[in-house]
Amino acid sequence: MRVRRRLVYRVTLAAAFLSFVYYIEKSRALNLRYVDGFMKRFANSKQSTKKNAKYSRILCFVMTTPSNIATKAMAVNNTWGSRCDKLLFVNAEVITSLPTMVIEVEEGRDHLTKKTYKSLQYLYKHYVDSYDWFLKADDDAYLIMENLRHLLESYNSQNAVYLGHHFRIGTRQGYMSGGGGFLLSAGALKAINEKGYGVEPMCQMDGKDEDLDIGICLDHIGVKTYSSIDKYGRQSFHPFGIIKSLTSSITGGESYYFDRPIKDGPDCCSQLSVSFHYINPVQMYLLEFMLYKSVLHGRHYPIKSKDNFFKPEVATIPNKAANEIILPPKYFWHFLFGRRKYVNSGNRKGSDLYLIVFVIFYQTLVIAR
Repeated sequence: MRVRRRLVYRVTLAAAFLSFVYYIEKSRALNLRYVDGFMKRFANSKQSTKKNAKYSRILCFVMTTPSNIATKAMAVNNTWGSRCDKLLFVNAEVITSLPTMVIEVEEGRDHLTKKTYKSLQYLYKHYVDSYDWFLKADDDAYLIMENLRHLLESYNSQNAVYLGHHFRIGTRQGYMSGGGGFLLSAGALKAINEKGYGVEPMCQMDGKDEDLDIGICLDHIGVKTYSSIDKYGRQSFHPFGIIKSLTSSITGGESYYFDRPIKDGPDCCSQLSVSFHYINPVQMYLLEFMLYKSVLHGRHYPIKSKDNFFKPEVATIPNKAANEIILPPKYFWHFLFGRRKYVNSGNRKGSDLYLIVFVIFYQTLVIAR
């Protein structure tokens, strides 16, 4: 009797155990199907969102030199450069540790224009149909790519568009500062290669002020400058560095380059700022940590009316005379001597006599351009 009871007890336990296993496996299968279906719907939703969103494909080409590869260029590669759709470092030789666009031009500031125009020719030949925008920056710039993409949402990249920080001198419409970054749309890249380069005397092919030379070339072929000012009148590209902007130390000749009155202190800079110049590697990693690795607990500060934060309009310069493309006399001193700190800090050798001769030629011949 006892044996029979034990047998029944064991069979009952086995049946209960098997029923439990069956129930678990069935539930697991149902859950897996549910999760699988959810993930498929989520994936389809993401694809649909990306298909409907106006996503800008941005190629970033960064000017560097052999002495900066292990420091500045590597910092760009490890921080904001990783958020470009394609990143290329422009150098005379292949950089084994970084993606390189080899442009065989003699190193030095005296050939920056040639280095830039050869880069634009290379990009036109190999990438003009693969990307929407082409961002030129130096290896001491820091770009916030998410804000840049928002700025570009209002533009058609097939049109000729030229964007950056707008300087008021040098050409009739001004030009974009180079070091902190400027952008050419695919349409503008086509225009400068098909109408500018090789069509004498439309474009300067060599020189040391590549941003000015590119601006003059684009002005000659009819490519317009467009505004990167936000709806509150604040700058989104910062060519003289964030510290100078925040501490109200942009004065004298530097201030005259701006296309409109400068806003100092906390109001200097757009909430959706795009570019900062003169950023060393340590500052790059600091910005990267503060922007992408840290959060402020309990605070969420949305941008109001974000869709209208930037307007796709041609850049204008208030109160600029039709023939105002040169520095006024009161700023000669800054141009002659104030720029020497930048000249000497970049291993760029020169003398006061050289600068004086350059300014005389600049003031007398730039109008002819």
